[in-house]
Amino acid sequence: LQGELRINPKNYTEAYITHPVNRQDVLILGVADRNRALDGDIVVVEIKEEDDFLNYLISFNLKQQNGNIVYIIELVNKRSIIGFVQKYDDNFAMVRPRDCRLPRLLVAVATLPDELRNNIDESVDVYYKAQIVCWNTPKFAQGLIVCKIGKKGEIAAETEAILRELDLDSAPVPESLNKYLPPLPYTISQQEIDSRLDLRKETIFSIDPETARDLDDAVSIKKISSNKYEVGVHISDVSYFLQEGTPLDEKVSERATTIYMVDRVNHMLPIQLCMLCSLLPGEDKFAFSVIWEMTEEGDIINTTFARSVIQSCAQLSYGHAQVILKFIQDIMDGKEFVKLPPLYNGKTENEIKESVLALYSISKNLTAKRFAGGALRIDQPKLAFKLDNDCLPYEACLYVLKDSNRLIEEFMLLANQSVAEFIHRKYPEIALLRRHPPPKEEMISRQSSLNKLGIFIETKTSGDLHNSLLKYTHDDPARVIVLNCLCSKAMCRALYYCNESDTHHYALNIEMYTHFTSPIRRYVDVVVHRVLAAAMGYSSPPSWDTNTVRDYARNSNVKKYAAKRAGEASSDLFTTLYIKKLGSLETLAVVFNISSHSFDAIVSSLALKIRVYIDVSIYNDVDVEHKENDIASSLIIRWNQLSYTQIVQMFSEVRLLLKIQETSLQIEAQLLPPSVLTFT
Repeated sequence: LQGELRINPKNYTEAYITHPVNRQDVLILGVADRNRALDGDIVVVEIKEEDDFLNYLISFNLKQQNGNIVYIIELVNKRSIIGFVQKYDDNFAMVRPRDCRLPRLLVAVATLPDELRNNIDESVDVYYKAQIVCWNTPKFAQGLIVCKIGKKGEIAAETEAILRELDLDSAPVPESLNKYLPPLPYTISQQEIDSRLDLRKETIFSIDPETARDLDDAVSIKKISSNKYEVGVHISDVSYFLQEGTPLDEKVSERATTIYMVDRVNHMLPIQLCMLCSLLPGEDKFAFSVIWEMTEEGDIINTTFARSVIQSCAQLSYGHAQVILKFIQDIMDGKEFVKLPPLYNGKTENEIKESVLALYSISKNLTAKRFAGGALRIDQPKLAFKLDNDCLPYEACLYVLKDSNRLIEEFMLLANQSVAEFIHRKYPEIALLRRHPPPKEEMISRQSSLNKLGIFIETKTSGDLHNSLLKYTHDDPARVIVLNCLCSKAMCRALYYCNESDTHHYALNIEMYTHFTSPIRRYVDVVVHRVLAAAMGYSSPPSWDTNTVRDYARNSNVKKYAAKRAGEASSDLFTTLYIKKLGSLETLAVVFNISSHSFDAIVSSLALKIRVYIDVSIYNDVDVEHKENDIASSLIIRWNQLSYTQIVQMFSEVRLLLKIQETSLQIEAQLLPPSVLTFT
């Protein structure tokens, strides 16, 4: 079998590939059977022969197939290690990696930088980047020190370690490449305006997060009859300025994505190009526009694609739009005044408000049609931080998606789908699209005896899964948290692809989808824009073949996933710093998995999954018993001093005390007895 290797980050001895036919995971157990392959590599796995009884169990999904890696097709993992250096013997130093999925590395003392060689004992808490050169035995690889990162615990060093570990470029695009851009301020020529659809007089505006600076998209709506509207999505035309094949274009294609960390943004594009393309209000800007003629019910009558020139009349935040939506009736009655940001192009506040309300009305109908058609949504909580002048978090809260977020999401989804269908129809061999494979069903069915609790999750279609979640989570917040967690874990990653037979997007339940709406932060969208420009007759078709586009897709898949992991690691880091600043934190959590002397829980207020060990040596006068029966796995915890017995099982709500381990900068959780905790 061939597939992408995934190594368990919590147990490096377990690795998996997904079976290409039945989508079950094949287990590669132990470092030796992994044969020096690392996470993300494309490998060939030989299935191990089993006896008749084990084959019988495998046939009923009661046991995983086991395999061993016999060949590495592609070294996707870059073989770099971020870790700490310590003395091994007189001839070698050892690099102990931050990521347990990577091997320990021996480095010849003679090759160490002078500063490190002379002070190796004082460098035990300093991050270094090393590179694997060869790897002949499972126990150790051999390599060289590349550079010093910084001291453990310092925010800059921790952030840089995250980025380097994931092979992400943390430096800005070199200023020397700005010579491939027009100088600022840029003046649009009349010739270029004449070649485009001129929409500068229309009521076009953006709705983004309050802190947004890169404005990729804007929207518009115009009523053309009693139940007919002209709705537009207008996306920055980055491809006009980012000329294909230049050194700047090659650099941007390598970076592939903007990286969002808690305390910084690493832009994919040069800042000069971001400013040139951002749809700032009151400025003429180039765009790609998708314009639908549609009814208020969301039925599309006609779709038009155009290269356009626009002028946004307002930069609204989600907060501005939400205030408009919150007081719909008051606004319509003229009772409520909503203070908007500065307006341009002679537009009035009433025009903006009416447009937002009209867009919202249609978006609600589009949402209803999507879910009636079998779409799925599993919302994952995301934490937002407020930082002080020292970049330390003093406040953490969940980022709440509101109706204004959903409004924009709905029209962006529709634009992406419309563009995907159009470019695939025109140029199927070079259309860069996005699909979402179905989930691994056995991952859900194995999760902590869900079926024993009377919960049966259907995953054949996204609609089945959506309806299952609605059925079992009605009026039960704990179940919502746990089932969303388990189902999201079972989801496969959505992937970019080109010219393949499997086009289905599971979560959206549609056959054609792409990314078109964020070219300032995703290179894939730039590629899509180039194909779209050719499909509309603005330019000749790119001189690509399918393999060229597949290379773009492959790199973007890797970098997009790495950027996602970096953002999550950054959030975890700042969660740790937040708890450290508090000293400790008492909180509620919901249990989703039980083991013999531990359980896994979700702290929803911090979007945090954590393992809680019930070690009787650290609890006073506590007895623990693990029970596995026909109903559920559970821990029976007897708090003897309190004469209280607590039963912990899936969906149980527990009280935890969170603290930080000073030596490892890790969060540790202690179970608190239910009767002694007071919440504020």
